[in-house]
Amino acid sequence: MPTEPLPSAIVELGRLIERRMHRALSDHGVTTGQYMALGHIGGRPGISRADLARGLHVTPQAAGGLTTQLLGMNLIARTESRPGLPVEYFATDAGLQLLERATESLECITQEILQCFRPNLAAAMDGGVRHLLARLS
Repeated sequence: MPTEPLPSAIVELGRLIERRMHRALSDHGVTTGQYMALGHIGGRPGISRADLARGLHVTPQAAGGLTTQLLGMNLIARTESRPGLPVEYFATDAGLQLLERATESLECITQEILQCFRPNLAAAMDGGVRHLLARLS
């Protein structure tokens, strides 16, 4: 039986991790996509929908759906703008607090992943994955 291609294995791994994230984040009332969008908005106050979409690697329409959901949950706020001008998004205090709590909840997943590697390779693996993501983005 041939070994599955590396991209397929990475997609499969991503799905497994996303399911674990979904379970951990459900206690906070957000989905994985909402958490990731909130993290981008919290880390880049004033981000536009287009920049959010690029950062999340989704369409502007998908980013719009996420911002609509987060606005409805009062986790983010937006600037008022005239038609045709970009809208800027900001995390609310409640959004930043939820982001902090949810991020703490995900630490067990981080540790579970890194424990799969020898201690001397864990930091290199973390850095390697982040480098790969940045290079391919």
